[in-house]
Amino acid sequence: QLKVDKQGCLCGLGELFRSMAHFRLAICLALAVGACASVPAGTIEDRLRALAQFRAQHRRTVGGALCAAAFVQARQVYTDCTGAPSPGGESGRPWCYLEAQVGGHDKKWGYCAPVVDYDELRAHAATSAASRTRALRSHLTKLARAQQAAEDTLARSHAKCA
Repeated sequence: QLKVDKQGCLCGLGELFRSMAHFRLAICLALAVGACASVPAGTIEDRLRALAQFRAQHRRTVGGALCAAAFVQARQVYTDCTGAPSPGGESGRPWCYLEAQVGGHDKKWGYCAPVVDYDELRAHAATSAASRTRALRSHLTKLARAQQAAEDTLARSHAKCA
């Protein structure tokens, strides 16, 4: 069973956690589900695995830091950026807690960068590349005609002047 001891430590986790990020997430979830007493084995583990195993999106902050897979704010669990009031008290701008970074950083949360629709971006790049290819082929055809006209003019000039 998982328990929160008198010092607020989550006990009985065993080999569940492979990183500090997962441990932080466990503590957040334990607080969110009210784990002040004994919690049946498997409850938090199941919620952790469901939330942290697969990210819906790999969101980043405007500063480039990776958003946490899941986090808790005001006893609400989030798995994406949220528009709820930030830890700084501001509302109306999406934010997230940050994933543990290699090399560390001082910030614990940040404002989220806009979501990039990669399918739309790839489709735009494909149509743009096709359009530019058509334009280049057209220019090459025009250049070939101009080269042929210049060669014909030069040949006529040599014929008259020779």
